[in-house]
Amino acid sequence: MRLKKIRISREMLLGILAYAFETYPNEMVLLLKADRRGGTATVSGIVFPPYAVGGPYYAILGEGMMPPDPNIIGSVHSHPSGSKEPSEEDLIHGRGPAIMIVAYPYTESSVVVYNKQGERLDLEVF
Repeated sequence: MRLKKIRISREMLLGILAYAFETYPNEMVLLLKADRRGGTATVSGIVFPPYAVGGPYYAILGEGMMPPDPNIIGSVHSHPSGSKEPSEEDLIHGRGPAIMIVAYPYTESSVVVYNKQGERLDLEVF
């Protein structure tokens, strides 16, 4: 079934936002682990990818060192520019079916999730 909704705890989301703020003005990238039931994935953990690199306009995953974990449903990365829209590179290089973007100023209202086709997914913070 096609992914339609991402659920994440407020505590986990605040941790992601704090990490994005710490790495500002550079982009950061993390991987999302989730338990998936039908079209809904509930984020259960965050993975710090080995050899990930971030700069003012990019975040790159160390492709050869990605953990072989079937529960990784996507990536989360920051946009220091404040844009909530995915770039073409985001859609091409995103890991898994979900691409979460946290945009500056890194608040709950600056978080959006897309699929690989650039369609917005529902986000539930609990």
